[in-house]
Amino acid sequence: MNECGSSKRGNSVTVLNWIERTTELARTGAKRQRQASSVECELLTRQLGIPACKALSVIYTLKPLDGARFRLSGEVRSVIVQICVVTLEEFEQQIVEPVNTEFWPVDQIIGRDDVTFDPLSEDDPEPIRNGKMEVGLLIYEVLAGALDPFPRQLGSELERTSSGVRPNQPKNSPGGTSPEPTIDEDKQHPFAVLASLHTQVTGKPSADDD
Repeated sequence: MNECGSSKRGNSVTVLNWIERTTELARTGAKRQRQASSVECELLTRQLGIPACKALSVIYTLKPLDGARFRLSGEVRSVIVQICVVTLEEFEQQIVEPVNTEFWPVDQIIGRDDVTFDPLSEDDPEPIRNGKMEVGLLIYEVLAGALDPFPRQLGSELERTSSGVRPNQPKNSPGGTSPEPTIDEDKQHPFAVLASLHTQVTGKPSADDD
């Protein structure tokens, strides 16, 4: 564990050194409220590869279960900054994610042939090692999984034009686009072109012009 409070579990890395010890939990469980510090938010920004993590908080309860297990239930809230894939501008986004996971003693997980565990499944238990539950790592993984891989700012969309496709930015955006000039439909209509040719050849307007 380094001075910044980051820790490792296998190939996973978290910057939230939030540990719950089973020996410190009451028989009825416990309720916690945690908030990331400014230093932890800076580390989260770098670890998640986003422009900024402005805030992160979580409220959860730990309830003891049979077999020295615990269930963690709560809600993760965060304010982050992402880059819109349409406008390429930074925008602020709020994340609210539920979390509901069980912690099991590690010896109840390793070596079990009757259960197949999926590391990406929310239903699989988290390990309790040496009486410690790495709640910070769990919260980090919940936040990372909630990030939109293709973030789009509200109101942004791709607009088709005669020259191709371009971003149509929100009206309240500093770089928002103004409406395009209207086009005279008669000048573009194919029948208007034919009528013009008829007049030039015969010297008379076509029947459609009457």
